[in-house]
Amino acid sequence: MDTEAVIINLVGYSAHHKPFVYRDQKKGINTYLFRLQTQGAAKARIGESMQTITPGELLLYKPGDPYELEIWPPAELEEASHRTISCDYYVFCSGSWVDTWWAQDERPARTKIPSEGRLVTIWDQLARERYTNDSISAALSTYLLKTLCLMIDRAIRDSQIQRRPSTAFLVHAIREYIEEHAVSGFTVKDVADHVGLSTSRVMHLFKDSFGVTISQYTLDIKLGAARQQIAVYDMTLEEVALQCGFPNYSYFYRVFVERYKVTPKEFRALNR
Repeated sequence: MDTEAVIINLVGYSAHHKPFVYRDQKKGINTYLFRLQTQGAAKARIGESMQTITPGELLLYKPGDPYELEIWPPAELEEASHRTISCDYYVFCSGSWVDTWWAQDERPARTKIPSEGRLVTIWDQLARERYTNDSISAALSTYLLKTLCLMIDRAIRDSQIQRRPSTAFLVHAIREYIEEHAVSGFTVKDVADHVGLSTSRVMHLFKDSFGVTISQYTLDIKLGAARQQIAVYDMTLEEVALQCGFPNYSYFYRVFVERYKVTPKEFRALNR
């Protein structure tokens, strides 16, 4: 088997001026299909539902995936059939090289790519070469399709990077979560799950940003809450300790004295 084999079944650019419905492959396509919406809007089947596709959205289908397409003009264009209502690039392809490329990674069925310029250039050239009947164009078509696949990977990666929250946002979200849950209790994994990072990344990011560990910062919050309750409310010191998230009074007493150099009882007397 030729592991470099590439088959371009159909490739081109569509400009729809009238309503269009395609349901021939709703039970599953036989090849890979890549489609990039460049103008207007359409509805395409993605999984179990028909979804509206807007400019800049890249759709990827593998063999066996159901495919349907619906294009309807917006209300203001219903009487103007000469106007373009949807444009897209598409390629149906197969072959062992495409199989290998596809199996190397998981790709979303639908991606809003940040800029389609370079991708469109490759796609447009592929469409031109595909319909030029000579050996050079056949070879170029093979390389262009491989390039298109790799450019698709880059476009997906760039899209994911752009959607990633900034470091400042993540640090703020981590601190906010800690402050909201310090007294009620949480684990570092809880924080990590909340912001979508690993526990080691969360601990490293927080320490780099604030100069203290998450446990130190949490203790500061709990001690601050305890100081306020001791000074304002008439609860017993044991009740204060439990309400502020300390596992027992002896631990609370020890860390309170270490931090403030007075006992909780002495602190209450000084602030009454």
